[in-house]
Amino acid sequence: EKQRIRKAQGENKDRNDYVRRRLAELDARDNGENRLRMKLFIELEKTGGLGTPCPYTGKQISIHKLFNSAEYQIDHILPFSKTLDDGFNNKLLVHRDANKYKGNRTPFEAFGKSLDGYDWPEIQARAIRLPKDKRKRFEEDSLQKWVGKVGEFEADGQGFLARQLIDTAYLARVAKQY
Repeated sequence: EKQRIRKAQGENKDRNDYVRRRLAELDARDNGENRLRMKLFIELEKTGGLGTPCPYTGKQISIHKLFNSAEYQIDHILPFSKTLDDGFNNKLLVHRDANKYKGNRTPFEAFGKSLDGYDWPEIQARAIRLPKDKRKRFEEDSLQKWVGKVGEFEADGQGFLARQLIDTAYLARVAKQY
């Protein structure tokens, strides 16, 4: 277990060092916000040779404007207010106008009807190239899957979130080991 943890920590350190080198090359400040933006940008770079397209608009995201422009924002794919998920797998680097249009909705709720110049099939085609944990958040019923029904507790805001039960189960395992 210690070896597995050390290996994961080493990989994470190498990733962070790479992000810091890229920030230094661009003369960008090395802070949490810029590191997150760079990690999300690198993730878009790995989307199969398409450059760095905004998942919602398809427009290329310029690395030269990434840190000194309000043109790009970090979006929660599933609204944070509904999921309380602030993890990396729920974040995307997107154009400001698309993020404003999406608002407090899921991608399908915002873009599914292909209104106002947004093309849902094209958005889905770009989403397919994202990592699996992000890709599944573009499904029509992604919010229902996230919140889910857990036992007798309905997903109506009054019961437990599935994530909270997973957290509780993890803490129970840790307590049992202790």
